[in-house]
Amino acid sequence: MSIKTIYLHAGFHKTGTSTIQNVLFAHHADLASIGEGYFYSPTLARNHSIPLYSLFCDHPDKYHINIKNGLNSVAAVEEFNSKIRENLTQELQTTSCRNIIFSGEDVSKLTKENLVSLKAYFEEVIPNARIEVLLSTREPASYAASGYQEATKNGFSVTMDRYIEQARDFFRLNVRKFFQVFGKAHVHVFKFEDAREHRAGLIGDFLDRIGIEQDAQTAIVGKEETQANVSVSYEVVRLVEHINLILPLMVKGTIGVGRRRDDIAQMVGLRGDKFQLTPVQVRRMNRASLSDRQWLREKTGIDYPDAKNVNRTNDTVWSTSFCDDFFDVFPNLTEELQLITFRFLSALRENKNVAVQPRKRLAELNRKLIQTYPQGAQGERIVPKMKARILNRANNSFRHFEEFIGAVDGLPSIPPAVFYRELALLCKAHNQDVAALHFMKQAKRFNPSGTFILQKIREWNSQGNKNKRKQR
Repeated sequence: MSIKTIYLHAGFHKTGTSTIQNVLFAHHADLASIGEGYFYSPTLARNHSIPLYSLFCDHPDKYHINIKNGLNSVAAVEEFNSKIRENLTQELQTTSCRNIIFSGEDVSKLTKENLVSLKAYFEEVIPNARIEVLLSTREPASYAASGYQEATKNGFSVTMDRYIEQARDFFRLNVRKFFQVFGKAHVHVFKFEDAREHRAGLIGDFLDRIGIEQDAQTAIVGKEETQANVSVSYEVVRLVEHINLILPLMVKGTIGVGRRRDDIAQMVGLRGDKFQLTPVQVRRMNRASLSDRQWLREKTGIDYPDAKNVNRTNDTVWSTSFCDDFFDVFPNLTEELQLITFRFLSALRENKNVAVQPRKRLAELNRKLIQTYPQGAQGERIVPKMKARILNRANNSFRHFEEFIGAVDGLPSIPPAVFYRELALLCKAHNQDVAALHFMKQAKRFNPSGTFILQKIREWNSQGNKNKRKQR
């Protein structure tokens, strides 16, 4: 039999990978019957990120998907990985298909050393197989907007500043390691924007790239291509990022107290403004990514010019459509989320930075909520300890470093860890202990190993515990 080919579709994130995976998984039988056969596992998760990343990353017990799936111990993860490896090896060694497809965007997060191990595994299980890597790129500002809202929706507390910093060398770090491990001739880099314009959409473009002729694509390519990860509105992003701040979805390797895995699902489809970067963020992204975009053009021929600003009209946010949708889903939210979102929207109603018309709409929404669902709006059914926890954390403050930068465009770049650290010390000097601890913890997110930051968090936590004991 002729030499087999492994097609490793490794991302990147936010380039339609989930859409492609859903189609490939649904049509695995059709794929197997084309030519000498294209194998897409019918037994693994449709997104191969889960098995491949879990098998080859350094700390699979800290992999967020494993945590969400209840694998909360090293032993549980090792057992899972053992079963996955056994099943995968058997499938690869027994399939008669000449072509084998893997698709998992988290593969792009593996280190160079992890990729070496992945390649060695493929070579051991299928000796002499050709390995062809497919990487889809996306314009940095568009990627950041899409990635930020997806991360927020999935329960991660992230900042746009993180995406801007990442853009300084994203392509160099993540494309180059595939060149180094698999050889540049076997790494095929293409634009997500071009793939999306293919006559048959993303899946048609993908099938072309793995050598499936157009006349053989009929059973796989439908008339319409359904987007797997639907974008959420600006309003939903704001709501969910606040929920994640007050009650994180994941804490110390498990689902946080007061949260459920899919508790924000009811809000995902709420109508509202399109989420996008602010003009200030676009300018910062363009500056940060310039050198990296030049590297990508030199190495692959892919050119991304500066992103353009899109100004939002403040009167359009928190629209009547959003308010109507939110009122409808409010009774279906958990009691914790009802209290958090009601208080957040109430605060926005009083925020002078929000335009007059949106504030009026929010005032009417709040009136209807308190009138129709008074217990949910006031958190009357939440246990006192949890309610106190929510109320203590729901202080209005700078949510993100980039909000501060946005207010003073042109300010020299300040490392976010330094900004939050200094703000924490300022709050402490004015006896604002709760705010001081909050901002020092924000500093820790950007500098997790900062000695001074960790020292102050321990010290202030200890002081807070002593004060609580005195009050009893």
